[in-house]
Amino acid sequence: MKILILILLNALFLFSVDLLKNVHTLKMNFKQSITYDSGKKTTYSGIIHIKKPHFIKWEYIYPMKRNIYIKKQKVTLDEPELEQVSYLKIEKKLELFKIFKQARKISKHNYIAKAQGKEYKINYQTRLINKITFKDELENDVRMVFTKHRKNITYKNGFFTFNPPSHYDILK
Repeated sequence: MKILILILLNALFLFSVDLLKNVHTLKMNFKQSITYDSGKKTTYSGIIHIKKPHFIKWEYIYPMKRNIYIKKQKVTLDEPELEQVSYLKIEKKLELFKIFKQARKISKHNYIAKAQGKEYKINYQTRLINKITFKDELENDVRMVFTKHRKNITYKNGFFTFNPPSHYDILK
């Protein structure tokens, strides 16, 4: 899976003024599917945790366990099955909780947001993000569906930080 897809999606997980103004943390299950030009489809699933103003933890559970931690411009990719961690830096600061405020409402539950040259279609149900669809940098169709939303839960200190075990390979 391309880390760029993940980084682009992070720009969309913003708490808009109207829909989620009193939400400070959000935990959701997700199912991400990518459909390629050939018709082949790849599906991932897991849990995403978001905390204002700029913390994200993606836990990919299927088909392979992987954890991605994002804080401002720093990305940490933990791959437990490979026993390695990668550290990346995002060139542009993710303006979490700002870009989505500029989304344009196109129907009762649907919005369009533009970020980093891409158009994202966002669907809300019961005032929470339900689905996001877009084309990735290779023009593949990407669809993310979110379920089991939990708002304003408390996270322990350090939850959004990964400290690799001493036996891990470190890639920079």
